Amino acid sequence: MTVRSFILDTDIARNGFIALLGKLNLSKPWLVELSDDASKRSLEQNKRYWALLRDLADAEVNERTYSPDVWHEWFKLKFNPVEAPDGVVVGGTTTKMGVKKFGEYMLRVESWAASEHGIVLGDW
Repeated sequence: MTVRSFILDTDIARNGFIALLGKLNLSKPWLVELSDDASKRSLEQNKRYWALLRDLADAEVNERTYSPDVWHEWFKLKFNPVEAPDGVVVGGTTTKMGVKKFGEYMLRVESWAASEHGIVLGDW
């Protein structure tokens, strides 16, 4: 089964979504979930993010490789810093980011990899 996500931010997008709904075969049940952009990031975004980190883990940076988990922690510190109660800056959680904010976060990760190390992430 293919999972599709839509961002409904224009009349054209909304009308396209409505047209798709009109074509659904109702002889079987469908699960449709709607949420505003303040909702948590989507599962598709999460899968894509970790795929990007795995791609980066396969590349050498500063003559060595790092695991996806190390990259994840480093990017949180670089692009989502928060101050802990003792004043130390740590990487903030990304799990509560909305769809739009997490999309922007992933773009920053990809842009950093390309501009700083010439590494193009994802399936281009």
